[in-house]
Amino acid sequence: EEEEEEEKGPIKVEFQRLLLKRKDSRVVELRNASLLPARWSLKGVEEVDGFNSGQEFSVWPTEGTLRPGQTQSVTIVFEARETSTWEKTIRLEWIDAEEIMKESRSLQFLVTAEAYEIDFVFEFPNGDGLDFGVLRVADGGKEESTQKFSIRNQGKYQLGYKFAFARPKRNFAASFFTVKTVSIEPPPEGEGYEGRSDG
Repeated sequence: EEEEEEEKGPIKVEFQRLLLKRKDSRVVELRNASLLPARWSLKGVEEVDGFNSGQEFSVWPTEGTLRPGQTQSVTIVFEARETSTWEKTIRLEWIDAEEIMKESRSLQFLVTAEAYEIDFVFEFPNGDGLDFGVLRVADGGKEESTQKFSIRNQGKYQLGYKFAFARPKRNFAASFFTVKTVSIEPPPEGEGYEGRSDG
């Protein structure tokens, strides 16, 4: 049975890609299906392996004893601290507690994770913002001014955005501005999109 498990490859524990400064967890259930008590332990989860060291990964518990039919939940936590991808191998080893069987058995888990960030760059034609200058209002009409700017997505994935004035019903200035293309999903990898604002 051990050879068949190894031929199938490691059991995958996959974290979805995670935004920086967030964390997620996965739970692996261990169950002793034998008629004897079993001791188990996890290998490859030391600080040198990047686990339980205050970095991206932590796991607990890492060892224990299971009675026949007993289960144990093992929690693996991933915290997105910096943009990168990870593949880590954890090896579960177990043997009957009375060591009637002299050789331990093992099973591998492959833990994969990715951390990413939202990286927008606003590119204005002049300086760090839009300057509409001084506009006149006379004879019941109004003078308009149009300014353009670009939004560049420097991240790895396509992301969406939306422009909105804070508390538009209470914001007097909001009634004087129109933003064309209020929401869109700019493509990733530095490809830009040009927006326009009328005032």
